[in-house]
Amino acid sequence: MAETRERPTQKELYEKANELVKAGRKLDAVSLFEKAGYVYSALKLCEEEGDTQRAYEIAMRINDHYSADRIATQYHIAGHEYFNFPPALGRDLNEVMAETLESRLRAGATAENLGFHGFQDKIVADVGTRDGRFIPLFRKLGAKEVYGIDPDKEELEKAIQAGLLDRDHAIPKLLRDIPEPLKGTIEVATIFNFNMPTSERAGFFSSLSDALAPNGEVVMAIAEREIAGAIMPVARRYFNLRLTRLWDGNEDSFHTYLAIGIKKRE
Repeated sequence: MAETRERPTQKELYEKANELVKAGRKLDAVSLFEKAGYVYSALKLCEEEGDTQRAYEIAMRINDHYSADRIATQYHIAGHEYFNFPPALGRDLNEVMAETLESRLRAGATAENLGFHGFQDKIVADVGTRDGRFIPLFRKLGAKEVYGIDPDKEELEKAIQAGLLDRDHAIPKLLRDIPEPLKGTIEVATIFNFNMPTSERAGFFSSLSDALAPNGEVVMAIAEREIAGAIMPVARRYFNLRLTRLWDGNEDSFHTYLAIGIKKRE
């Protein structure tokens, strides 16, 4: 009768993995460390040996979102959707925010799962654009034409001077006062970190609906849960709207909630 071999214990697997490391066979040790339950040893070895894709896959498999975000940022892992704002790694905060939002707005990501049809070949208006910090993001995601709308002329001038907008696409007005030829032509309106007095919300969403083309869509990022909850009943008069929380953790911060809306037919 043939003998049955017992499976190696976690301790034995760990010891074998360490032997492989000492022998210079670090990548061969990775799977043994994982089987032994030492997943962070496995992840660390992958990074040290340059197998960053495998390190990323380990982080995702164990739901270590912090490590997954860090590895995706540091090693430019394609297709990653960020669970939180990643480490800046010496970059400007606006650049980090744009990269993080891009991961949720591109094709196949969270925004599409909420019903968004994307920026590709669309006429886009960034409402409340300020200094135009997200204009490059929309172009990167395929927008055909991008307008920046903001009544703060000084902030809008910064976008012009930085080369993010030309004067024909910089609209220094409130949304309700944009040029008539532009109304009804905008295919995607973006509003980041939405916030305004309660008394102005109904008028704003009415103006937003008027500005959009018949099948126009709105992409809103909202910081606080209370604001998100308060604007939904008003916005839903004009849009079929879906909302999700974007980032891990309990703290409300920049762009914590994402709302995708499709203009209702009149």
